Amino acid sequence: MISSRICISDADVLIKICNSGHLEILSLLFEQVIIPAKVYEEVLRKLRRYKSHLTEAIDKQLIKIISFSQLKPIQRQGIESFLESYRDSMDDGELHATALANEFSIDLILTDDRNATRLIQNCTEIICISHWEYLHLCIVSNKLAFDDGQAIFESINSTVTHPIGVPFAELMKRAAEKFKDQLAGFS
Repeated sequence: MISSRICISDADVLIKICNSGHLEILSLLFEQVIIPAKVYEEVLRKLRRYKSHLTEAIDKQLIKIISFSQLKPIQRQGIESFLESYRDSMDDGELHATALANEFSIDLILTDDRNATRLIQNCTEIICISHWEYLHLCIVSNKLAFDDGQAIFESINSTVTHPIGVPFAELMKRAAEKFKDQLAGFS
C-alpha cells in the first residue's frame, strides 16, 4: 500500500523533472525526497538546466542528501551487504538508492529504469514509481489537474533523448492499473 510521504529517488527521475523546470511538483505528494550522495553526484554531472532549482529544493529540505559515511555503523553494514549482493545487477545510482530505501524501510523509489524496477520489485517490498506514474498519483490525489499533468509530461518528454511515444492518457490507464490495489491512504 502506498502511504509514505517520504521517498528515495534515483538520478534519472530527478534529472528529467529538473531539466524540464518542474522540480517543485515533488512537493505535491512528498514532504521529503531522499537521495544518496552517489545519486546527487550523478545528478550534478548530468543536469543541464535549472541547477538553482535543485539547490533551492535542498535548501528547503524537500531534497535531502544522505552520505553513507554519516550513518551508524550498523546501518552502513546493512547497506554494504545489500550493495555487495546486487552490485552486478544495477547501476550505481539505482543500487545506492535501493540499498538506502531497504535499510530505512522506505517503500517508494522514484526511478525510470525498467530493468532496475523489475529487479527491485521482485527482490524487495519497495515500489518503484516512474516520472509519469508520479504524475498519475498527483492527478488521482487531486494535487494536479489532468491537463497540467499532461503538460508537465510533454515538457519532460521534450527534454529527453528518448521520449516516450505512448500517449499520456494511455500511460495514465497503465498507472491506474498498476496502483489500483496500492492507493489506499495516498491522497
